[in-house]
Order: sequence, then C-alpha cells, then structure tokens
Amino acid sequence: MANRPAEFEILGQRYTIRSDASPEYIRELVVYMETKVNEIQKGPSPQDPLKVSILAALTIVDELFQAREGLAAQEADLVRTIQRLIERLQTAIPPPP
Repeated sequence: MANRPAEFEILGQRYTIRSDASPEYIRELVVYMETKVNEIQKGPSPQDPLKVSILAALTIVDELFQAREGLAAQEADLVRTIQRLIERLQTAIPPPP
C-alpha cells in the first residue's frame, strides 16, 4: 500500500498526515477521537482546545492500558488452562514404551 496523505479536522484545526492505512481506517480513528473530544466538551463552558485534546488523549491512552491489562490477564488464564489440560492428558495417556 502506498504512503498517501490523509486530511481531517478536529476541534476546528485541519491536519494532514501520511499513512499506509486506508482512508476508512483513518476516518474511524478521527470519529473515535471526535467522540472523546465531544464527551469532554459536554461541560457548561467552552474549554481550551489544547486542554480538551490532551484530556481526550489521556482518556484514550487509559483505555489502551486497561485493554492491555485485560489481554494480559486473559493470556495468563489461557496459559493456566492449557497447562492443566496438558497435565490431564499426560495422566490419561501413558507414555510410549
């Protein structure tokens, strides 16, 4: 895939990036970011766009870290389950002579 420019706007600022990702994927990222920005902007008074962007980024990074922790816990559970299954199989099937 070619490294091509992608344009988008967040908080009234226009950005152009170069990416190998599809335009649809870039759009998904932008929509997700806009959703987080809108959640933060729900307050009663206008907020500084830089502050809103940083808070949105922190929210997204928190989601990423929580997802990683969840995956690590699932992986650990899976390893324990596999180890138990191996032990059961070794008990049930005698070793070859």
